[in-house]
Amino acid sequence: MVYELRIVSKKQIRLLFIEVEKNIFLVVNIFVKKSQKLPKREFKMAIKRVGEFI
Repeated sequence: MVYELRIVSKKQIRLLFIEVEKNIFLVVNIFVKKSQKLPKREFKMAIKRVGEFI
């Protein structure tokens, strides 16, 4: 499962990450979110990187 973390700042920075083991996380994508929806391109990139890691 891919999770999204919001960083509160002037820009809408988002991190997409997975939990590798208990309390061990791997950030697979970081981007500036410019719309209400999560961009498909960013999500697909995160899924691709998860596949490369596993």
